[in-house]
Amino acid sequence: MTSPKQTSDKKTSETRVRKCKFAALLLPILGVLLIIPPLVSMRTTQNAVILGIPANIAYLFGAWLAMIVGAYVLQKLMPNVLTSAIHAKDDESD
Repeated sequence: MTSPKQTSDKKTSETRVRKCKFAALLLPILGVLLIIPPLVSMRTTQNAVILGIPANIAYLFGAWLAMIVGAYVLQKLMPNVLTSAIHAKDDESD
């Protein structure tokens, strides 16, 4: 018989796995949505200059850097979440 704490831990673990999977799905979609508008308007608008770099180019590299940082954070977080989910399933079967 499982205790309420084990049931709560299992639900928490499943929720964390679901959230990480959703974030992993959302990251590339958000990246595409952030990058497309400047690419479309690059030839038609006059660009402001930030530190000698056109604003559209600076924005693209900023969005690209944000996606890399987001992927790194997910990569560091995902093994811990998946490991805790596996342990929760093992505890459930015992």
